Amino acid sequence: FPLKGILRRLGSETDPGILAGLLLIAGDYSDQEVDAIRELTASAGRLYHTHPNAAVHSAAEWVLRERGMTQVLNSVPIGVSGDVASVEDAQRPRWKRIPQGLTLVEIDGTATPGLGRRFLMSSTEVTRDQMHAFNPSHYVNPQFSPTSDSPASVVRWNDAVNYCNWLSAREGLPLFYPETPEEQDAWTSTVESLQAPGYRLPTDAEWEFASLAGAVSECSFGRDTLQVDRYGWYEANHSQYLAKTGQSAEDDEERVSTSIFAKPVGLLRPNEYGLFDMYGNVEEWCDDRGQSAASERAIRGGGARAYRQVLNSRRIGSLLPASQYDSLGFRIV
Repeated sequence: FPLKGILRRLGSETDPGILAGLLLIAGDYSDQEVDAIRELTASAGRLYHTHPNAAVHSAAEWVLRERGMTQVLNSVPIGVSGDVASVEDAQRPRWKRIPQGLTLVEIDGTATPGLGRRFLMSSTEVTRDQMHAFNPSHYVNPQFSPTSDSPASVVRWNDAVNYCNWLSAREGLPLFYPETPEEQDAWTSTVESLQAPGYRLPTDAEWEFASLAGAVSECSFGRDTLQVDRYGWYEANHSQYLAKTGQSAEDDEERVSTSIFAKPVGLLRPNEYGLFDMYGNVEEWCDDRGQSAASERAIRGGGARAYRQVLNSRRIGSLLPASQYDSLGFRIV
């Protein structure tokens, strides 16, 4: 189907779901259609800045990033774009950009048993630079997180909650978590505390709901497991990234498995809620305690060195809060 036809539909379509899908389809078109690609990036830039729907915003972001238009991505004003507690309004933005550079998207779980609320979740994992703004001495394995926009890695659970508290303090919000390690280790969130202001980690239920983005299978993209290459970085598509960026792959299989690294956030397609990298790249800490051991904390999503079968929305893992592995990172709500 000609790209020009998709562009005409982009100009007239009002349904946010269809609009986001059209952007993702158009983003795959070749750079050979120079005039059409120029029109696509202009349309994506307009939608990225002005459309209230989070899925459309993130789909436009992906198109712009695919085309190397990072200067456009950095031009969105920082500030609140919508209040999740406000009265329903079709034109109210369902996303906002906060001073630390993260974009938060609104997830509506009001009709979902076990949730019953709206919440904001960062569209990407917290990056290496964002973590170092909080704690310049935080150790990140430079071989695993090689770029400033790679996800922060080697993150302990306490590191993640301290980042949340720091972010809350910067914005004048109450701290969600206690400040001492001992109190943090003893902390268990309640239904009431989860309604409080202040940044925190997603609960296990919030993470799964947001990751599935309305799907009833194990992944947001349905039952075709081959589609995971479009949504998450893991061991099998590492070579695709190397080829796309002009890097050489190691011939030795053992060296390949240990040299696989996390990729810059937001390079692959977002899900239908506008969230990037919910599968692979880094495993993400959650607020909850582990299901099999109360001394552990839940992790989700799988990492860059994971196998395909690990990458699904319903798989739950857990680790001790003091665990420090390359593949451990987080996102915030």
